[in-house]
Amino acid sequence: MWGGESGRSAVHRFEGTVCRVMGDGIMALFGAPLAHEDHAARASYAALTMQDTIRAYGEAARSRAGVELNAWVGLNSGEVVVGSISNDVYVEYSAIGPTTHLAARMEQLAVPGTVRLTAETARLVDGLVEVRSLGRIPVRGIAEPIEAFELLGAGPSRRRFQAAAARGLTPFVGRQAELEAIGRALDLAKDGHGQIVAPVGEPGVGKSRLLYELVHSQRTRDWRVLESGSVSYGKATSYLPVIDLLKSYCRIDQRSGGMMWSIWNRPNVGSKQYSQASPDRRRTASRTSSAR
Repeated sequence: MWGGESGRSAVHRFEGTVCRVMGDGIMALFGAPLAHEDHAARASYAALTMQDTIRAYGEAARSRAGVELNAWVGLNSGEVVVGSISNDVYVEYSAIGPTTHLAARMEQLAVPGTVRLTAETARLVDGLVEVRSLGRIPVRGIAEPIEAFELLGAGPSRRRFQAAAARGLTPFVGRQAELEAIGRALDLAKDGHGQIVAPVGEPGVGKSRLLYELVHSQRTRDWRVLESGSVSYGKATSYLPVIDLLKSYCRIDQRSGGMMWSIWNRPNVGSKQYSQASPDRRRTASRTSSAR
């Protein structure tokens, strides 16, 4: 990975660990020493954040000094041997094994300005990010060519269940008592009595699936449904669930380069003042929102 303060900030934002600084590059770990079930997604989002930061900095450097500045990142997932090396001055957390070796090879093979990842990492982030297959490529130190992918950007889904729903779910069975209880709350809300429903249960018992089935049932066919939620790596972003809620309400596509255009081009969203804004005003709003 490319180093510098921006690179370390991107890693720390998603709760990764910078375990080695090597001149103009860094080596970072996700999932150790802090264990996360979504470590591959965190690493991917950190790489995208890193590229966005260095791309903006590179444009400024090009306009001011005519200097080209690019970064390239390699990602791989797997088992590693980790440990700490310390003395009275510092503590270094290191990882060794074939996984780190292949991540370094991905970084070396990546085109400047891109992120390259292995098939194992691509499998773990399926549905959460957008990738492009590069086919099987030879890697020095490995007998057989391996399949590589290029990371293009974040996907429309931020949570694992959203990605699973996009691929297709198995038939929903049971939970009639729970559905009826939430249905009664819906009936009260329909009559003007606001309701709050909080499903409680162990991870994996089907809380998200229960709400998904309710939202996509006939009971809510004529309802406006706004969905938002927290993610484990979103603690560094203030009001992230509220931001997602507003994006859902305004139908903003966060993958689009000009996100606000989806508002301006919808006559039923926003006020007349904004829908008739001048072209200069529209472009400014687009750039401002994209920067966020």
